[in-house]
Amino acid sequence: MSSSFSAALGAFTDSRRRHSSSLRAQAVKFTVAGGVAAVVDLTVTWVLQIGLDVLGDFWARTVGWVLGTVLAYVINRRWTFRAGFSKRRFGATMTTYLLTYGVNIVLYREILPLLESSVSATTALVLAFIVSQAVATAINFLVQRFLIFRRG
Repeated sequence: MSSSFSAALGAFTDSRRRHSSSLRAQAVKFTVAGGVAAVVDLTVTWVLQIGLDVLGDFWARTVGWVLGTVLAYVINRRWTFRAGFSKRRFGATMTTYLLTYGVNIVLYREILPLLESSVSATTALVLAFIVSQAVATAINFLVQRFLIFRRG
């Protein structure tokens, strides 16, 4: 093997390793940020829907989602992807959040009634929240990482 080929292969391998590490680090940060935002989201949803019983499942989930989403955007833009503010990115991120909100709310409203007949209201809420949020989070990360906050 020629030394220039070996050098090129080594540079390519190092580049792929750094990219993979960066992807892994961003996925971990995205998950941590999402966890923090999910705690806010879930708490607000529970308080409004069960704790105070002032809103039904759709509106309680929507208010919780809005507060969690704003927090997640701020954390991910600054910490996970280390990006400055741009109107284009903000618009693209909010569009992604709105689309995945649709996925999230549909899953939540489909799963919640299935669980309510077999477990407590709080357990049903938490399980429906976790499943719907996990699917939405996976979609959000992939779109943000590879389309909105991609480098170069």
